[in-house]
Amino acid sequence: MKKILLFLLFSALSSSLLKANDCEVIRASEVEVNRSVNIVMVPSNFKGDMELFRSEAKKILKTFETYRPFAPENKLINFFLSTKEAKKNSFCEYGCAGVERLLCCDRKDAKKLAKVCNKSDERQILVIHNDTKYGGAGYIEENMATTSINELAPKVAVHELGHSLFDLADEYIYSTSNRGLKNCATSTCQAWSDLIESGYPGAECTPNGCAAGSSYTCGETIMKSLSLSFGPNNERLACCKYKSITGTYPSFCAPYQKVGMGLENFCSSKSLSLKAPEFEKDQVEYFDPSGEKSGFFKIED
Repeated sequence: MKKILLFLLFSALSSSLLKANDCEVIRASEVEVNRSVNIVMVPSNFKGDMELFRSEAKKILKTFETYRPFAPENKLINFFLSTKEAKKNSFCEYGCAGVERLLCCDRKDAKKLAKVCNKSDERQILVIHNDTKYGGAGYIEENMATTSINELAPKVAVHELGHSLFDLADEYIYSTSNRGLKNCATSTCQAWSDLIESGYPGAECTPNGCAAGSSYTCGETIMKSLSLSFGPNNERLACCKYKSITGTYPSFCAPYQKVGMGLENFCSSKSLSLKAPEFEKDQVEYFDPSGEKSGFFKIED
């Protein structure tokens, strides 16, 4: 019976969106749209080839689902496809801020395309640019990330949404600042010491991370290297963000409910800031696997 109800919910949501807008649902939440995390993938440079766009978007979704915060068991996320294209079709370009593989996109075009699926402030926009060249960017303050169709693109997208959705700082030493975000610690690992003391798997106090190697991290994660997972501290921070948007915790958060200080105490802690006051709307983050050009850059549309 539950499966039938879920199917009907998915069908009704999909049908209403398809009739009203150029929008498709490729994964549906089990709760109302205004209580879900909504990720909208929008196309750039696909020149009408929506089959290719769907194919690339599904590859990215498949990679997302290998990470616990986005796994299929998490029923609080909608993944949408905006099949509407911008008038100029391609609205992204490489080389902004003088960085060859920094992929910047016209934010107005991206937002306009995303609105056919969702208009909420908590909507996350992922621009997929049809080019095999490696590239990406994270517009942290505007809940937007960009990626190409390079073979590393899906993991780049996960990394960038780690910034824009979960408010996580880069953990590699090439970054110039932690921006006040809570996955990096400037002196001790007090913010996740309860996980360490409880012996939680993967909870560590790891030096030489984040801004110029002057901070500590909870082990090494995808915020440092694309081949890694989110790790326990970042997952717990993600749980807090889900709660702030949806009013509840997804299933992957269950292990953190009782470990250490408990999830409710952690998320309500006065020392926990889920917003980064130092970000600017014209500032983007870029991850380069070589590290040579990773960091934050001032850009212009």
